[in-house]
Amino acid sequence: MQGNDSDRKALIGCAIGAAVVSLVSNGHTLSKENIIYELERIKADSSDLQVKSISKAAAEILRKGEY
Repeated sequence: MQGNDSDRKALIGCAIGAAVVSLVSNGHTLSKENIIYELERIKADSSDLQVKSISKAAAEILRKGEY
């Protein structure tokens, strides 16, 4: 079970990284709020339930400051 938790944490890290890359490539300022916004945008634009779940979890972690 711990392997699954580790995999999920890795995917959450990748989601945050993807949001950062997207913001930088589009010339936006990096801030916690912008990263959360981008994660929410990724979640809304995706039809994949796993992408939605990981993006939502990543945004929640940033909101709570548990990183």
